[in-house]
Amino acid sequence: KGRFLSSRVVNRYEHSLVTAKLTGTALQILTVEFDPESDRCSQENFEAFCAGGLAPGWSLTVQGHADAGEDKFEINFLTDAGDIAFHVKPRFSSATVVGNAFQGGRWGQEEVSSVFPLTLGEPFEVEVSADTEHFHIYAQEQKVLQFPHRHRPLATITRVRVLSDHRLAQVELAKRGLSWGDGGY
Repeated sequence: KGRFLSSRVVNRYEHSLVTAKLTGTALQILTVEFDPESDRCSQENFEAFCAGGLAPGWSLTVQGHADAGEDKFEINFLTDAGDIAFHVKPRFSSATVVGNAFQGGRWGQEEVSSVFPLTLGEPFEVEVSADTEHFHIYAQEQKVLQFPHRHRPLATITRVRVLSDHRLAQVELAKRGLSWGDGGY
């Protein structure tokens, strides 16, 4: 059952913990699933609902530890209509970062970067920011991909979801100073 604790909703299920935090412009939800057979967290999910939608100046930072050899780490920027306006996936198996969009029931052309500064067994930081023309993806403070906006207006992108089998230490969604809100970019 849920309860409010200083702007947090905490839910405990048999094998998971759900926390939520309301910030001035976003509701952030982190779900951690516990696998009793391996005695460790098997999956961590984060979802944020962006009041007013995404706009230039928004930034998502994900910090964690790449301790699994599987490619189960992705970031999705979702629209109200159910499209994935931007999908980014670091692939440890091929040492690449892939960007794409899922619109109208179809995946677009993948954009692939071979710049891959992430290492299994090491802590990582991935940041995705948006300006008026592109998403910019940084890993370990190194630019790895620039992806043009395929979905307009940006304000219809209202949710961000992070799915991961890697341990997430912190996920932050923040406005970084450019205009945002109902600008209809």
